[in-house]
Amino acid sequence: MKNTAYLLLAFIVILLGLSACGGNGNDGSVPTRYQPTPAPPRLQGALAHPVPTPTPTPEPTGTPILGFFPDDREYVEIELWHILSGTRRMYLMELIYAFHDAQPYVRIYDMYHGNHDYLRHNTQVADAAGILPHISQASIVDMTRYRNARMLLSLAPFMDDPNVGLSNQCINDILPVFHNNLTVGGQWFAAPFFMGVRTLFYNAEALRDNNISPPETWEEVEGIAAARLGIGVTDALDWEWASLLRLYGGAYITEAANRADFASYEGIDALILLADLMNGGNVRLATPECFARGEVALLFACSGDVVEIKEAVGDNFPLSAVPVPSFEDQRAAELTGDVLVLFENVRHSTNERVGAWEFLRFTFDTENAANWAVNTGFLPQRASIFYTETPIQYAIYASLPHAFVRTLHPQAHSVRALLLEEFAQIPYTEESPEVILTRAELRANDLLAGR
Repeated sequence: MKNTAYLLLAFIVILLGLSACGGNGNDGSVPTRYQPTPAPPRLQGALAHPVPTPTPTPEPTGTPILGFFPDDREYVEIELWHILSGTRRMYLMELIYAFHDAQPYVRIYDMYHGNHDYLRHNTQVADAAGILPHISQASIVDMTRYRNARMLLSLAPFMDDPNVGLSNQCINDILPVFHNNLTVGGQWFAAPFFMGVRTLFYNAEALRDNNISPPETWEEVEGIAAARLGIGVTDALDWEWASLLRLYGGAYITEAANRADFASYEGIDALILLADLMNGGNVRLATPECFARGEVALLFACSGDVVEIKEAVGDNFPLSAVPVPSFEDQRAAELTGDVLVLFENVRHSTNERVGAWEFLRFTFDTENAANWAVNTGFLPQRASIFYTETPIQYAIYASLPHAFVRTLHPQAHSVRALLLEEFAQIPYTEESPEVILTRAELRANDLLAGR
């Protein structure tokens, strides 16, 4: 019995030794790391359709980053701060591992920061301490605030560099909505990576059973509400209110005057429409799970939520989508999501800055960008890889020309927070939308004036 046990122990030791010496692709020049699981096949992405083969376009025309490193080839370590969790973090890690394989002398270390508030706070603390990371996720508003505070590196020198830059054709292939909203004077300060646009998803079976066509206008949305099929809004009511405010011709914040102007006739009319629908029990805040259970037939959501929506719905009913509804032949779809920025930090060496840029450049590669968009639901960075042959993707694509950013005011997050406090009272108060919105505007202007 003892002999058998010794033989078994010896066999296990031999196996462990072989595993330690087995080929892991590491030649000793860089540290051993965990090898990621292979990326999912491209035909099994979250949207469950193949990524098209795009029209060939010149890829970034740089040379390997090795040329920027000293002769001893010491690798650089890059910090990436983000707030992705669950499946999306898994896909981010797979992208990072693929980057490691392509650039073995750069190591990306991701650091999870919970949510936007924690990330924003930790960025402020790091800036005060002089320890900003190399790369970070940021909202469009935060990107603007960081740029105004001279905390960001302009991407222009990297994009134009003959060794590590992007070709003009690649830059021109970036979706126009990003050119219009992420550049200042034609100069890039961020890379679009976590972006989406408001889209209207619907339960095709519920509409068909009630002999109702997918809505194209706000009037038709009201008709569906009157049929009591239920309309859901993810996250908060203010997304659709801001779109209606824009459609009606109203202003949100007049940035030049540092003044909130949303309690206008246009803003009040927009809120009256939504408040009437909500108080009638026809519009409600809803999650993808509520939608999947058939509690609502329509769901206003960010296009980046398509992964969660599709997973929640499963085989319950046919899922489809249409562009955001129009008003008097005009549409408005709020652009949502975050970007990647490079922080200015005197402690970062030139090699570290180039290494950080190389990762951003890696995200623009055709296959990387396509897989990221399919797996996560975020908008692809480039027009040539946008797949529009399914109703959902066509709806998202058709909304892009009408995309807008509500405001870039540095206090935008605080103004929105107090606006949501006021909107939350709508189902529980007899106060009119005019009173609610006027009070919210007064509070907002006190905040902007520092009172």
